[in-house]
Amino acid sequence: MQAKNILPIVLSVAVMLVVVVGLVLLPPSAARRGSRQILQSVDQAGLAWHEASSLLGNPFYRSPSGELSPLPARIKETRSGTIAQKSLRSPNPKALEVLKKGEAPVLEALEKHPKASPVDRAVGLQMLGRFDMLRGAYYQRQATQTRWRLSGEDPDDETDFVGVYQSLEVALAAANSVHRQAQAVAFFEVLAAADTSKIEEMKQDAHKRQETVRVQTAEKARQIAARQQTIATFEGQIDTRSAEAQTLRAASRDAETAAQGQPLRVKALAIEAKIHELRNKIAATQREADLLGQEHSHLLLQQSAAAKQIRDCDAALTVRRQEIAKQKANAQTARTKLDQAQQALGENVDALAAALDTLAAAEAQAVRSYQEALDHFEQAKGLAETVTPRILSEQAETRMAIGAILAGEIQLRDKVDHLAGQITWALATVQPPVDPAEMVGKVSSYLADRDAALAEAREQLTKAAAAFDQAIDEADSDRAWAYRAESATAQFSLYQLTGDAAHLTKAKQLHESARTDHPEIPPLAPGEAAVARPSGGAKPSAGGAGDPDEAAAKATTRRFMTNMNKVDKAAVLADMTDSGKAAMGVMMDLAQAFIDLDAAMVASYGAEAVEEAKTASGINPEMIDPLADPTSDEQLAKMTCQVDGDKAVCVVPDEPPPVVLVRQGGKWLVDMAATFSMPPEGLQMIIEMFTAQREIVRAAKGEIGPRTKPVEIYQQINEAMAAMMQGGEGG
Repeated sequence: MQAKNILPIVLSVAVMLVVVVGLVLLPPSAARRGSRQILQSVDQAGLAWHEASSLLGNPFYRSPSGELSPLPARIKETRSGTIAQKSLRSPNPKALEVLKKGEAPVLEALEKHPKASPVDRAVGLQMLGRFDMLRGAYYQRQATQTRWRLSGEDPDDETDFVGVYQSLEVALAAANSVHRQAQAVAFFEVLAAADTSKIEEMKQDAHKRQETVRVQTAEKARQIAARQQTIATFEGQIDTRSAEAQTLRAASRDAETAAQGQPLRVKALAIEAKIHELRNKIAATQREADLLGQEHSHLLLQQSAAAKQIRDCDAALTVRRQEIAKQKANAQTARTKLDQAQQALGENVDALAAALDTLAAAEAQAVRSYQEALDHFEQAKGLAETVTPRILSEQAETRMAIGAILAGEIQLRDKVDHLAGQITWALATVQPPVDPAEMVGKVSSYLADRDAALAEAREQLTKAAAAFDQAIDEADSDRAWAYRAESATAQFSLYQLTGDAAHLTKAKQLHESARTDHPEIPPLAPGEAAVARPSGGAKPSAGGAGDPDEAAAKATTRRFMTNMNKVDKAAVLADMTDSGKAAMGVMMDLAQAFIDLDAAMVASYGAEAVEEAKTASGINPEMIDPLADPTSDEQLAKMTCQVDGDKAVCVVPDEPPPVVLVRQGGKWLVDMAATFSMPPEGLQMIIEMFTAQREIVRAAKGEIGPRTKPVEIYQQINEAMAAMMQGGEGG
C-alpha cells in the first residue's frame, strides 16, 4: 500500500525534474538570444568607441613607415602676396574607420533581433548614439581646425602663421592704401597737367603780346621818323627863308633912298615871321617826337617783359613736363601695384571661400551626425524602462554641440559680412570700378541664414537646458552637481546668444549651487564663450556677442553717423580724433551752407520754383542736399565691428568706407585719416577744397533776390565749382 502510494509521487517528481532539466538544456528563445547578442555587440563596440576616442584625441598621423610624425605647416607664397594655406593637425581619419567597424555589429544585432528585450535594444541604440556623437565630434574638430586657420590661432600649435582673415584684411588694407596712392598720383597728375596748360596759355599770351608790342613799336618808330623828317623839312625851309630875309635886308640897306628900302624890309619881316612860325612847328613836332619816343621806350620794355615771360614759361614748362613724366611713371607703378593688390585680394577671397567651403561641409556632417545621435537617444528613451540621467545628459550634450556649431555660424556670418563690406568698398572705389557682387558672392554663398541659425541654436540650447534639468531631478545626490554645472553652461550659452538676462540669472544660480558641492568648478566668467565649449566646438573669438569693446565701438559709430545725418557739427567732432577735426569741420560747414542756401532759396522763390531750378540747372542733387540720403536705423542695426586691441573697424551696409576707430583715453573715437587712408597733406587738401566750396555757396546765397532767377543761383555754383576743380588749384 505504501509502495503503491510512493510510486506516483516519485513519478511526478521525475517528470518535474525532466521538465526542469529540459527547460535548462533546451536552446534559449529568440528574444533572449537576440538580447544576448546585442549586449555582446555593445561590449565589443565599447572597446572600439574607446579606441576611436583615443585616435580622435591624437594630433599625429602615422607615416607610411609606421612611426608617428606631426603634419608640417605650409604657407603658400604667390606673386602678389602671402595666402594662408596652413595644413593644421586634423583629427585622425582612422577614427572614422574604427567607428564604422565598431558600430557595425551593433547595427547588425539590432536589425537581426527586432524582438529582443526593449531594454537591451535601448542599450544598443544608446551606444549607436555615442558613436554618432563621436563622429560628430570628429567633423566638428575638422571644422574647428578650419576656424583656427581662418583666425590664425591654434592653441595646440606654437608656430606663428598668418590666418585667412588676417591675410585678407592685410590684402584689403593694401588694396585701399594702393588705391589711395593711385588716386593721389592721378590727382597730382591732373594738377600738373592743368598747371602745364595754364603755363602754355601764359606763353601764348606773351607771344601775342610780344607781337602786338612789336607792331606798335615799329609804328611808333615810323611816327618818330616821320616827325624827324618833318623837323628836317622845316629846318630846310628855315634855312632857305633865312637866306632870303638876309638878302632882302642887305638890299634894303643898299637902297638909295629909305622909300626904296622900305618894301624890302617889309618882305624880310614877313619871311622872318614865317621862319618864327616854322620854328614853333619844329618845337611842336619835337614834342610829339619826344612823346612818341617815350611810348616807344615803354613798348620796348613791354616787349622785353614779354620775351622774359616766354623764357620763364619755357623753363617752367620744362620742369612741368619732367614732373608729368615722373607722375606718369608713378601712375604706371601705381596701376601695377593696384592690379597686384586686386589680384592678391581676389586670391585671398578665393582662399576664404575655399576655407568656408571646407568649414560648411565639415559642420554640415557634424550636425548630421549629432542629429542621428539625437534620433538614437530618443529611440533608446522610448524603449528603456526608466530614463537615466546619463542618456538625458548625452542628449543635452549633443544639443549643446549643435548649438555651438550654430552659434559659431552666426559669429562667422557677422565676421564675413564685415569683410564683405570691406571688399565691396575696396572694389567699388577702384578705377575702373569692379562689381563686387561676384567676389562677395564667393564667400556669402557658404553662410547660413542668420535668423534661421539663431532660432535653431536657441531651440537646441533650450532643449539641452531642459534635459540637464531633468537629469538633475533623476540623478543621485552625488552626481546632481555635475548636471547643474552643465545646465548652468546651457543657460549661460542662451544668455550669450539672446542677451536675455533671465538666462544669466538662472545660470548663476545653477553654477553657484554646483560649486557648493564642488568648489573646484571654475567661475562662470561673463567673458567666457560658453556656447563654444562642447567637445570639438569652435574656439571663441574676441569681439563676439556681449563684448563690451565691440558694443562701445558700435555705439560711437552709431552716434557719429546719426549726428552726421543731423549735420550736428559739435557732436560729430566730439567723437573724432584731433587729426581729422579741421577737415570734418569744414565739411560740416559746407553741408550747413547748403542747408542755409536751400532755406533762403525756398523763402525767397518758393519750394516749387527751387525744385524746378535744381533740375533745370543740372546741379548734383546729392551735393546741394546733405540730408537727402541719411544712414537709416536699419543700416545701423546691421552694422558689424571687429575689435583688435585699441583699434576697431565698423562696417555699415551700403555706407562705404568702413569706419576706423581708435581708443584714446578709454574712449572710442573716429579716425578720419585712417578711415579714408589719407595722409596729412590729403586732409589739408580737403580743408582747402571744401573751404573754397563753402565760400562759393555763401557767395551764391548773397545773390538771392528779385533781380536773380533761382536757376541762375545754381548755375553760378556749378560754374564756380567746375572752374575751381578744373584749374583753380593748378596755379
